[in-house]
Amino acid sequence: MNSGETLFEVAACLGQVVERSSKILDFGCGNGSRVKALRTRGYDALGVDIKFKDGPHTNELQKQGYIKCIEEDPYRLPFPDAYFDFVFSEQVFEHLKNPDEVVAELARVMKPGGLGLHRFPARLRPLESHVQVPLSSVFRPSWWMLFWTWAGFRKSSQKFQPVHEVALKNRGYLDGNTNYLSGREISSLFVRRFSAFGYAGKCWLNSSPNKRGRSLGRVSNKLPFLAWVYQTFWTRVVYHFK
Repeated sequence: MNSGETLFEVAACLGQVVERSSKILDFGCGNGSRVKALRTRGYDALGVDIKFKDGPHTNELQKQGYIKCIEEDPYRLPFPDAYFDFVFSEQVFEHLKNPDEVVAELARVMKPGGLGLHRFPARLRPLESHVQVPLSSVFRPSWWMLFWTWAGFRKSSQKFQPVHEVALKNRGYLDGNTNYLSGREISSLFVRRFSAFGYAGKCWLNSSPNKRGRSLGRVSNKLPFLAWVYQTFWTRVVYHFK
């Protein structure tokens, strides 16, 4: 999810205006680039992550207190109760091993009436986005990973590596670093802690930063089932209100 207008247009589509004075949290902020971009535009944005990625502004943002590390044992976000008006994440939830703890903490730090917005690859996306192997988000026996790797489905950085080595490495990555939740599991996480929960795929498409997405959004306005197809087989955009 970019730091430009798309984020705020989706919020507006859901009836929430994000002001520059709003407290904003980038959950899973990576190297802090989105926090930096938002703060440059005058927004009161902060970020958290388990471990920061390298970036041109990461050290500076950390020293200024704009990005902070998450406490892992016990799991706790480093903010007081009812602090944020708006929280968002970009392709973070499919990596969580403790989604219930995470959602509980998001609920704790959000203000009443606050909005959360999260985008992550759909569980049934035809091509798994991290290792580029078809359907490996839900099906990854050794023979399956080996076959598709042999057929050329791998990351570009693995192009000249041995097939068996790549297949083993990619399965290990998926087993250790991904946790694709079903729609029922996602719903169960949020409805227990928030006053409203749903999917904002249509809002996202209509506000998409690329022309193809906006075109699909216009078509889905007339054919609503396309929004379901998008969220089931491509990208889930989840929203929740405190």
